[in-house]
Amino acid sequence: MTKLVMPLFFLFISSSAVAQFISDAATNRPFYQSADANIQGSAFYQKDWSAGIIRTTRGVEYNNLQLKYDIYSKVLVFNVNDSLYRFTEPVKEFELNTPKKIAKFVNASLVHNLLPGDFAEELVKGKLNFYKHYKKIVVEIAAYNSVSGTKQFEDKNSFFLIRENKLTEVSLNKKNLEEQLKDKWAAVNAFMEEKQLSAKNEAGWVAAIQYYNSL
Repeated sequence: MTKLVMPLFFLFISSSAVAQFISDAATNRPFYQSADANIQGSAFYQKDWSAGIIRTTRGVEYNNLQLKYDIYSKVLVFNVNDSLYRFTEPVKEFELNTPKKIAKFVNASLVHNLLPGDFAEELVKGKLNFYKHYKKIVVEIAAYNSVSGTKQFEDKNSFFLIRENKLTEVSLNKKNLEEQLKDKWAAVNAFMEEKQLSAKNEAGWVAAIQYYNSL
């Protein structure tokens, strides 16, 4: 059975250090508690464990971790020998190696003082930067002819551009994309048509902004 524990301090350098760290955590008996199991859906960025890297604000890098990001509770969780730990040291950034991509999350406050949340996914880095803020809320779905309904997670994600330290929240559509890339829109639009990209989704915006940054 998987144990749920949370260390007060994180010391994770060698296999011997791991063993000592687990012992210290068990002695202190702290806990990582996930969201109510009765809530439908997942509180995490992705349900499966991802190989990942954590870089702290002290400049320390921890590699080859099994990570999950609890979006609802804003908690970074890692797995050692089927024990779950909450990472408590201040984090500068972390990466999750998912089946689709390597997702890089950065400390929002270190990127821009108006970028919301604890962490944001860095989608594009360059002269024009593109970020995604993840948020999950719990909503109750009323059941027909019933006093109580069911609870489920609902995504409330948002997207932001940063140009010369100016932050702008954007909706993913062609009108907004054209407005943000207007100085080179003719070239970007031709590129998107050639590659059959849509301005209504994240992938289309990522490709368009990457191309824009290359011009």
